[in-house]
Amino acid sequence: QAHGFSCGITVSLEADINMSYFSSPIPVFCGVFKGNGHTISGLAIKQKGSNLGLFRYLGEKAVVEDLTVEGELKPVGSRKKIGGIAGTNRGTIRNCTFLGTGEALENLGGIAGINEETGVIENCTNRAELTGNRRIGGIAGENAGTIQDCKNEGEINAASEGVDEESKDTNNISVDRESIQTTVVIEKVYDVGGISGLSSGNIRQCMNSGSIGYGHTGYNIGGIVGRQKGILSLCDNQGVITGRKDVGGIAGQLEPFLMIEYGQDTFDKIHDQVDQIGGTTDAISQEF
Repeated sequence: QAHGFSCGITVSLEADINMSYFSSPIPVFCGVFKGNGHTISGLAIKQKGSNLGLFRYLGEKAVVEDLTVEGELKPVGSRKKIGGIAGTNRGTIRNCTFLGTGEALENLGGIAGINEETGVIENCTNRAELTGNRRIGGIAGENAGTIQDCKNEGEINAASEGVDEESKDTNNISVDRESIQTTVVIEKVYDVGGISGLSSGNIRQCMNSGSIGYGHTGYNIGGIVGRQKGILSLCDNQGVITGRKDVGGIAGQLEPFLMIEYGQDTFDKIHDQVDQIGGTTDAISQEF
C-alpha cells in the first residue's frame, strides 16, 4: 500500500485487480502509478468521510496513467471531494477511465473530486452515473487546474429513478433514500457540468455526450461546466442539458473575470509621459 513516503517510487500494474475484498483508499501517493492499460475493479467506497477515491490525495509530483477503475462511490457522512481516481488531485492523471456509479454531497467527479491549481487531468473519460448536490462534474467536481482532451459519457444528475414525479415542477423534490443513499435534495442542486461543476482553471478540448440535469430543477447546469470563471476553449457538447435556471449547452453560467498586469516598463513610460505633460504645461504657463 502506497503512503506519504511514496515520492520517487514507480508502481507498475502487471495484471487486472479485483478490489472486492479490499476497498480501502490509498491515503497519499506522490510517485508514479503505471496502469499499463489494466483495470482495477470492485472498488467500493462506502465509509464515512471526505477526500475518497482509489487515492485520497495525489501529491504535486504524482502521476497516475493508463488505468481503468470500475466501482461504486457511495460514502456516508460529510461525503465531499469524492472521485473515481482521487478525492483531491494536485498531480497528473492521464489516460484514465472510471466506470460505475457515484453519489456524494459536493465536489464529486468521475476522475477527481477536486482538481487543484497544480493538478492536470488529460485524456481521461468518465462513463459512470454521478448524482450529487453541489459541484458535480464528469471529470472533476471542482477544477482550479487544467483539464484537457477529456470526455464524459455518463449521466450526471439525470437518473429519474427515485424522483417524485408528482412534485417535479416544484422546489421540494428529494431522492428516495432506498434509491440513492445520499438523499440528494434537488432544490439545492447547483454547479453541475459534463466536465466540471465549478471551474476557475483551464478546460480545453473536452467533450460531453452524457445527459446532464433533472428537468426543471437545479441551477448553473452546463454541458461542459456548470459555472465557469476561468478559461474555456475548444469544447463540444452533444448531450441533453436540463435544469431550472442558468442552463447552457456549454456553460450554465459564465462569471466575468478580468486581470490586467502591468510591468515596470509600462509604469516607467507612463511616468515619463506625465513628466513631459507637466513640463509642457509649465512652459506654456511661463509664456503667458
